[in-house]
Amino acid sequence: LDAFLHRNTSSSSSSSRAAAGVAGGGAAGMAVLAAAERAAKRHGKGGKGGKGEGPQLSFDPETAFKVLRSAGYAQHALFVAEQAEQPEWILDVLLEDMSSYTEALAFIGMLPRRQQAQALQRYGKLLIGAAPDDTTALLMALCMPGSDPLQQPGASAAAAADDKFTASVADYAQLYADRPTRLLYLCEFILFNSSEGDVPNEQQLYHTLLELYLAEQLVDHELQEATAGSAAEVAPQARRDKARDLLQRGWQPHMAQPKYDSEHALVLCRQHSYIPGLVLLYDKKRLHREVLAVHMEAGDYSSLISACIQYSDAAAGGDPQLWAEALQYFCAQPGDCSDAISQVLQHVEPGELLPPLVVLQTLAKNKTLKVSLVNNYVARQLQMEGKEIAKDRDTISRLQAETAAMKAEASQLKSQPRVFQSSRCAASGQALELPVVHFMCGHSFNLRSLGESDRECPLCAPDFKRVLDICRNMKAGALKPDDFFSQLDASADGFAVVAEHFGRGIMNMTQQSMASQTAAAGAQAGGLAQL
Repeated sequence: LDAFLHRNTSSSSSSSRAAAGVAGGGAAGMAVLAAAERAAKRHGKGGKGGKGEGPQLSFDPETAFKVLRSAGYAQHALFVAEQAEQPEWILDVLLEDMSSYTEALAFIGMLPRRQQAQALQRYGKLLIGAAPDDTTALLMALCMPGSDPLQQPGASAAAAADDKFTASVADYAQLYADRPTRLLYLCEFILFNSSEGDVPNEQQLYHTLLELYLAEQLVDHELQEATAGSAAEVAPQARRDKARDLLQRGWQPHMAQPKYDSEHALVLCRQHSYIPGLVLLYDKKRLHREVLAVHMEAGDYSSLISACIQYSDAAAGGDPQLWAEALQYFCAQPGDCSDAISQVLQHVEPGELLPPLVVLQTLAKNKTLKVSLVNNYVARQLQMEGKEIAKDRDTISRLQAETAAMKAEASQLKSQPRVFQSSRCAASGQALELPVVHFMCGHSFNLRSLGESDRECPLCAPDFKRVLDICRNMKAGALKPDDFFSQLDASADGFAVVAEHFGRGIMNMTQQSMASQTAAAGAQAGGLAQL
């Protein structure tokens, strides 16, 4: 059989398989190859061996290969596959007939990168089962960027394109269903050993690694068999620590968007109840209330208070109302939360985030809280309210006295003569000389000092105009009730808003007076338009 193969094969270089040979040809082998030769003649395939390039066979190699394999002549089938230069045939014999996994991996490593990827997709499951370390090493090289074709002089365009080819880990992830730890090492090697911006299929790598890090159990099949089914866990806490580092690596502070899908990462963290990942992602997305919700769901009081301290600073863009939500949460808990409530009150009180009455109503919802918890708080609030009341009373007394004095002065101006005793001009300081202008405010001026503005006192006119502008603005605000309601909704102290608008006179504006104000404003605008 060996002699027949050598006699019907012409090649420029002798094959290593021909030198190896297999003893014991026999009449059966001769009959097999004779049938292959007859098939080649029938189909016209004999002698088409590449026009002088490589070996030329005088029989149909495909028929010979199939017949030899079916007859159990693996070495002879391998010789025919090598002579026919068919990588798939060679791998079929090496893996399925001869179980020569090391030799098959070495052969795959000599193929072009695209053919390596195709071969590993077809035979990867078998190779990983027999030689997982060597197969993973081959995949590591294939999923990393290839060599630079510019450094290889004389390389063809096809060779250059093949050198640039990079396989995707996603195409081979299913091969590691029974060996997840090796898939983890493969993804880590590719992600952490690639240069920045040159990571192939980067988002898929992040997603695969995150899912592996968060898995509850990560046990290889052969490791589980070696330990006879006992726990062969691969450092679950260490993997979870790596998950947070991975999320930080993919979304650094200078990055506007992460290198992974943040929504997909949130789903994975939520699915595996990974609190550090949820807190990190919500913090990156500036969803501070969701951070509080995570800590509330976990029942982590200290982390909840720390989050409120971190995210409640209004000067840094935070929301002080987070303390109010934390207070409501602690008061709704069935257990003793006195220490946590005391810490919350220490932050609610200085910032006046909630009215004291609202705080007391919230605390009253928890029937287990003691009055001693809020004794000091209530005493301080009452003392502060007392000071505010005394201050308001002093202000009221002062304003009442000023109002009474103004009314008396106005009545005096209407009913009694006014004596002007000033002897100098209020503008220039010179002695008064006729003609002299006296104003009812008490200022006297030489007529030449006033110029054309002799209808109002130049010293009192600015204050008078300011008061008129305030009155005009108050009346204009009375014509816009929507502004009042919007301020009332946005304010934390609605009573103060109502009191302020009472002072402006908005509540004194009837519908008739508002209509007349609107008509007057329209007429004034029309007159200005005509001018």
